[in-house]
Amino acid sequence: MSKRRMIGWQPLAVEKTDRPGQVPLPAAVEPELVAPAPSAAPPIEEPAVEQPVTAQPRIAAQQASIPDANIQRRRMTGWQPLSAANTAAPVAAVTAPASAAVETATEATPAASEQSAAAAEPAATAAPQAAPAPVIEDLPRRRMDGWEPLKVGHPATAAPVAPEATPQAAAAQPVADLATGTPAPKRMGAPAAAASTASPAERKVKRPDLVTPAAAKAPAVKPEAAEPKPGLSKTAKVVLALVGVAVVTAGLVLVAQWLRTLNPVAQFIATYEGTPTHPEGVEAGIPAWVWWQHFFNFFIIVMVIRSGLLIRNQERPEAYWTPNDGGFYSPNKKNTPAKVSIQQWIHQSFNVLWVLNGLIFYIMVFATGHWMRIAPTHWDIFPNLVSAGIQYVSLDWPAENAWVYYNALQIMTYFITVFIAAPIAVLTGLRLSTWWPQKADRLNRAFTLPVARKIHFYTMVYFILFIIVHIFLVFTTGVLRNLNMMFAARDSADWIGIAVFAGAVAVTVGVAWLIKPIFISPLAEKTGTVSTR
Repeated sequence: MSKRRMIGWQPLAVEKTDRPGQVPLPAAVEPELVAPAPSAAPPIEEPAVEQPVTAQPRIAAQQASIPDANIQRRRMTGWQPLSAANTAAPVAAVTAPASAAVETATEATPAASEQSAAAAEPAATAAPQAAPAPVIEDLPRRRMDGWEPLKVGHPATAAPVAPEATPQAAAAQPVADLATGTPAPKRMGAPAAAASTASPAERKVKRPDLVTPAAAKAPAVKPEAAEPKPGLSKTAKVVLALVGVAVVTAGLVLVAQWLRTLNPVAQFIATYEGTPTHPEGVEAGIPAWVWWQHFFNFFIIVMVIRSGLLIRNQERPEAYWTPNDGGFYSPNKKNTPAKVSIQQWIHQSFNVLWVLNGLIFYIMVFATGHWMRIAPTHWDIFPNLVSAGIQYVSLDWPAENAWVYYNALQIMTYFITVFIAAPIAVLTGLRLSTWWPQKADRLNRAFTLPVARKIHFYTMVYFILFIIVHIFLVFTTGVLRNLNMMFAARDSADWIGIAVFAGAVAVTVGVAWLIKPIFISPLAEKTGTVSTR
């Protein structure tokens, strides 16, 4: 009896097959009885299902090319199908067609009745296993030989012992073929045969040995590093630095006074008094443009130094500034405008004024011949430089007549400041500014940013020392006359020069106080974007 199949169904073709089962023959021919294979049940015919009339030609054509579905597949000895856990044992019931097939086979050949009955018994019990049904969860799971549950540290977490198989489940298991010793076939989802045939000693699951977890090792306590001693505050450092400078200065003064007591040093100072030979054509006096140059230079240099120190020491700027792309502060289109501290905008802005003031000074100093007063023009400036230095350090000043000429130390100091330090400050400041081309690889490798920053800082230190020493000498070598020459272009000892100087100091302090983000942001926004973050 053929099984009911879907239209177009084709069984899996196997080249090597075992002994074929009973193939249904036409009714006119008596079928030849063949002993069924011990590992499989004899074929069972099912009632044919009538197909629609319109589909019969198509089905007949397909069945002509389909192998016989009753041909048994070849299996390895001991093959067992996969059994799913927690599934019900099949109901031990035999259908009527299966019983009829067994009886017919027994009557036809009495000689093979014993073998047929032995083969029919496992077939009758194995055939209904094709439709398992789920049952309760207390049936044992199929385990591999030697399986043991996971060992854990606490008894409460040990896996429960699998219960022994129930009589119902054991009765439902197929019976092995005693004649050939071949185990009975199993169906998908059926419980393992070992669960019912194994002895109680084999089915017993060993309770896991109690394993006490080792106590966690306490992390090694590293010896605490010695806490760094609190450093000195900035105020303490400044005080100590001033004390050190005072001690060194006092020592130099004592050494210079001792040197002047020596005859060779005294004769040297008498020969070179500290005033070098001046070139002919140098006019006496201070031009008027020099005093207003002093005023602007004093005001601008204070703003530049102040903003530079804030840039260097300020941890969190009060505001930020980003230059406009292609604007005055970022004209190079290849540069990407960078966000910087607003103090850098102040620094660059005052540096622009300082450079303009310096360019005017260069033009005037060469146009009027004033450069001969601030540049060395004779070799005797070097011995006079040493003589003037010893006299200054010993606090016994050399002859002073700045209205007519400068001494060797003044000339050399002005020359270094005007023609060496100022250009270095401009060049290194340009390297640190937003005007420098960012993508000039060769130039940037030759003149690196750290080198430029270090040189710029030491140049600023030189300017600070120059201003301090310059003001100190102005106030200790005739303050009224010196301030008149510097800020009023007059060779007099009245109070006009000191009044102008006081006004310059007041303007400088006021502007320094007003330079805050709240006041300068409107001006900075004309050249870029101001933000607080």
